[in-house]
This record gives sequence, structure tokens and C-alpha cells, in this order.
Amino acid sequence: MKKFLWLLVFIPFISKAQDSTKVNISNPHATIYTHLYFLQDDTYEPVKASKTILGFSQEIAIQKAIKLKKILDGKGLYVDFNKIPKSPNYNDTIGYVASYKYVIFPERMPSISVERVNNNWYYSSETVNKIDKLYKEVYPWYVEKLQNIMPASGHKKIFTIDLYIFFYSIHSIKSSIPSQVEGIFLKRLIRFLFLQYLIFSILSYIIV
Repeated sequence: MKKFLWLLVFIPFISKAQDSTKVNISNPHATIYTHLYFLQDDTYEPVKASKTILGFSQEIAIQKAIKLKKILDGKGLYVDFNKIPKSPNYNDTIGYVASYKYVIFPERMPSISVERVNNNWYYSSETVNKIDKLYKEVYPWYVEKLQNIMPASGHKKIFTIDLYIFFYSIHSIKSSIPSQVEGIFLKRLIRFLFLQYLIFSILSYIIV
């Protein structure tokens, strides 16, 4: 149960003095906060979250921003904002080379980082280029299919747990099943979860 709960990404409370309604990509802290804040249930504005992705059309940037958030959720990576630098001039010194770059999870996932481009901070080109690959590693094809039947926000929940995180947990269970029964298991699982999702959606609609 503890392992399952760690699949959630928690956003700490930020001082009300900070204007959370605006996009801020002026430093590492602001960029990461902007990305995650605007992909939360109550503040879901993916267009604003996509401003942390540089070099792509708005549509592609939105897709990548959402996938990156889901990668963090699926991996159970806790973002500790108290440790993220707020200086726009932050640089990570490696040997004799200074780089305007901040690695969010240096031990667990060093490929996720933000970097300064001109006067703003964005997710690094290394991170953005690896998002699709990382996403496929975290979420197999059948989990993605189940996500595609959800609303755009993807935030229907079962007992306050995001459904796509629930599906990822099912994948973890599935990985321990012998390959000879895997196909039957997946078909029944998808059929069962789809039915449960429909029932849950109808009940939610009636209650609201």
C-alpha cells in the first residue's frame, strides 16, 4: 500500500504572495512550478504549462508537458520545491565548466532538467527529446489506450487517486504474471476497467 501511495506527485503549498495565475519561467523554481501548477485539477491550463517547453508548436508542447507530468507521477518522483533554486543566474558547475542548468532528480532520473535560454528557463532539450521514450517506458500501450478514453484533463479519480496512476499500478501487477496468460489478462482487464470507468462517470454526472 505504501508503495502505491508513493506514485503520487505532491505539490507543496506556495506562499499566496506569489502570483500563481501567471506564467513565470524566469528561474528554475518558477519554471518547474509553472509546469506542474497548471496541470493540477483545480488549475488545469495546459497552454500555460506548455510555455515551459521550447522549440515546438503549441500543440506538441502541450502534449510533451502533459506526458512529462505523467512520467513524474508514474515514477513516484516527489518534487521538493524547497531545494529548487530561485536565482535566474543559477549554474551547475561540473569540473571547470559552468552550465546554466538544474537537474531535478540527479540520482533517480538525471535526464530531467531545466536550462536557461537567453533570459528564461525551460525544460532542457535533452529532457524534451527523451519525453516520448520515457513515457513509453513508464506507460505501456494498453495503459495509453485507457488514458485516451478519459477527458482531456485525464483527472477522473478513484478514491482521490488519478486513474492513469491506478492503471500504472495495474501494469506493475501484470508484469509478474506469466506470459502465457498475459493476453487473456489484458483483454479482461481493459474490458473491466472500461466498464468501471463508464459506471464511475455516470455516477459522477448524476451526483453533480
